[in-house]
Order: sequence, then C-alpha cells, then structure tokens
Amino acid sequence: MKTTTQNPIADLRHLLSVEQVLTAEEAGKPYTHDFGKLRYEIPLVVVRCHDAADIVAVVKYANDNNLHINPRGEAHSQNNTATSAGGILLDMSLMDAVYTIDEEGHTVTCAAGLTWHELIKQTLPLGLVPPVLTSNLNVSVGGTLSVGGIGIATFKHGSQCDNLIELEVVTGAGDLVTCSETENKDLFDIVRAGLGQFGIITKATLKLRTCKPNVRKYFLLYDDLGKLMDDCSAIVNDKSAAFETMEGACRPCMMGTKNIGEGLELGTGVQIFAHWLFPLYVTVEYNDGEEPDDAEMLKAFGSAYRHVHTDNLPIYELLNRMEPLFGMMRTMGTWDAPHPWMDTILPWHIAQVFIEQMLTALPPNALGATGQVLIWPSTTAVSDVPLLKITQADQVIGLGVLPAIPEEFTKLVHEKMKLLSDFSVRVGSKRYLSGVATFNGVEDWQEHYGESWELMVAGKKKFDPNAILSPGFVIYD
Repeated sequence: MKTTTQNPIADLRHLLSVEQVLTAEEAGKPYTHDFGKLRYEIPLVVVRCHDAADIVAVVKYANDNNLHINPRGEAHSQNNTATSAGGILLDMSLMDAVYTIDEEGHTVTCAAGLTWHELIKQTLPLGLVPPVLTSNLNVSVGGTLSVGGIGIATFKHGSQCDNLIELEVVTGAGDLVTCSETENKDLFDIVRAGLGQFGIITKATLKLRTCKPNVRKYFLLYDDLGKLMDDCSAIVNDKSAAFETMEGACRPCMMGTKNIGEGLELGTGVQIFAHWLFPLYVTVEYNDGEEPDDAEMLKAFGSAYRHVHTDNLPIYELLNRMEPLFGMMRTMGTWDAPHPWMDTILPWHIAQVFIEQMLTALPPNALGATGQVLIWPSTTAVSDVPLLKITQADQVIGLGVLPAIPEEFTKLVHEKMKLLSDFSVRVGSKRYLSGVATFNGVEDWQEHYGESWELMVAGKKKFDPNAILSPGFVIYD
C-alpha cells in the first residue's frame, strides 16, 4: 500500500466527477447511521456510484491510499456495516437497473442497488416473482444477498442466496469478477451471505418462479406453542404442500401486574405481565375462478385454538403486507428510533422451551407499541449456502425479537438483547446477522462459523488482501 493521500476528496472528484463525490458535511446526517441507529460514524467521503466501473476505480484508489470502504444500499442494517468511520462510503442506490427478465427461463438480472419492491413491480405483471422475499421490500438486492435473505417462503425455497444463479462482484483487490456455481465458485461461495467482507456485489442474476394473481390467507390462533410447532412440522416436511408462505408470531394478552420481589422493577416489586398467544399466517395462491377448498386446507391445522379469519387479496398486497405497520411506526416515531433487534435460528428440539422461557421473562411493554416477536418454522435442508450458518438440527425456527422503544431505553434494551443472544448461542442456535451482532472477539466469530471459519480467513487473504472492505465488524485476529 501507498501512504494515505492528503486530499482524497479532490482525487476522487478528479477520478469520477464532482457531483458523485460528497464531503461528510455535504452528504449530511443520514449517511452517519444505519437503520439500527445504535452508533453514529462520520465518513471521510461519500461516493455515489453509477456502475461497476465506478466501484472498481474507487476500490483500486482505496487500496493504493490505505483507505477502507463500506458499501451502502438502503442501509437497513443494525451493525454499522453500511456506515464508515473516516473511510469511503459507497452509496449504491443509483445502481438500480433491471437489465433483463427472461420470461421463459424464469430469471432476472438486475443491479445490486435495486430494491426488491422495485423489482417485483416489474416481474409481477409477467406472473413471476422471486421465490423468497424479505418482509421489508424496500431493501436492496445486494444488501440482503450479503446477509442471506430469509423470508416467509424460506421453509419452501431456502434463502434468497439459495436462489442466485450468478453474481458480478468487485473484489477487495479491485477485480471485476463474474461468479456462479460453475465459474469462480470459491468467490461465489463466500460472497453469498459474506457480509461484504470479500467483495462488493454489483449485479445479480436471480431465479424467479411463476405465481398466481390471488392469495388466500388463513389467520390461525394457537394457545400452545408446541401445538403450533407440531402443525408446522408436518408442513415444512411435506414437499407437496400447497402453502406458499408461513409465518408466526408471539402476541401478548396483557394480564396486569405481578409481584416479582422486593427492590426490582424500579423498586416497585411488581412487573407488567402477559399471557402469550401464537398467531400463524399461511397462504395459498390461486387463479380467478379456482378458489382453494378451505376445509381441505384447514385440515393441516387441527391443533389450532381457533381459525380466526380468512382473507383474499392480490399477491402484491401479501408481499407488501408490512408497509402499513412501517407507516404506523413512522407516524409514532419508532421508525426513526434506535433498533436493537435480535434474530437467531433455534434448533427445533429446544425452540419451545427457549421461546416460552424468554416470553415469561419478557415484560410486554419492553417491546413498545409496535414491537414484534416473530417466528419462522423451516428445515435446514432448504439451504446450502456455506456462510449462512444454520444450526445442525434438521428442523429450525427463526426467532426475531424486534422492540420498538424510545431512544432513552436503547442501552437497557440492547443489554437485554445481548443476554438473549448469548443464551441462544449457548443452547446451540446460530445468529442471523441481520440483527445486532453481539460477538466480543475472534473466538465468537470462530464459533459462529465453525468449519467455515478457515474459508473466511482464506477468502479474506485472497480477495481482500489489504482488508479494506467493511473493517471492524468480523474480527479475524
């Protein structure tokens, strides 16, 4: 490496254009934080990239001048991987093109800065949709592919990374490389769910599936988590099941206060508590005039406490179903508050005990007005992405604890989420690194990646030899 330049802003403006290169002051506060809003970092410079050639030029410049780089799409992270402290922050939101849609081959090629919402707006009119979508569609393709991409169809189709055909990547060395299962497979295997550690995804070719225009959604309620898990187990192991999506939740029925001992809970000795219920939402797609047989569909949920409601809606409304909640969060101010969220993937055999013990200890008011506890039943057989770490159990449950709390409670809630995260790891879970990672050092990262750790270390040396990409998150030594 060369010595750091004295004027990188001027250099980058000469290399690209004045309009593309912003000082931290010109870029403003939005570039100092991600969605988590747990830490604020000021970049040296923000570069708004138009294409892969821009990224190649910036990465080579960073290597020559001892500068680090963090890519940023929609910044829906909570680990500050989309911010930069004193380095180059690559804004990729302008790289939002859909290049080709192959209707017969069921594929789409798009730029990495495109949001999934904009993507489905182009594929749905053709009767096509990505097999797996995250709950928030206003996140970038490259962003979720760098984490894994888990959604309510994962039990059937795996992660978004499992539905990738090809990637175009700028490595940490500044090389523009195309990779797939048959070409440069070593890079393909570590860029998928690679947390931006080895290369910057610039273009992706993704699988699509045919879809029907209508969705029937069944709202089921369980008063026993074990019974919900029994019903879900049969579905996730039945490859012929008609259900296209499945998601669950834990909802509190507020009961009042209970005595928890002298001197606790601000000295009052009481705590708000709830009896927890477990909604389950499953869907079946259908064409006009071909409505599903409700009685036949509901046979799979014989253990449910109650079938609460059946709804019919266009498929777009199902895929965009979280937007009303997000709108409520914006209105109430919790969207702009910090988000110390925790996501973990639990082995099936300990999931019920873990979740029930967690809920017993969780005051429902700690979630805030729009907070969520979400669950996603699945199997490990649906994914073979090397760096998307899933517990060794055959069946798993994804658990998301997503509090929505005022800023003054961030530190307290963050500490509680860390305790929950640590406990989940101790009982055999794997953290899904969309949520806040609370790993303390290299030993924690080694434990998380297990047999893939050597793959990580070797990949870092090969594809990012000067360690300029997203430093400080994954600890190697």
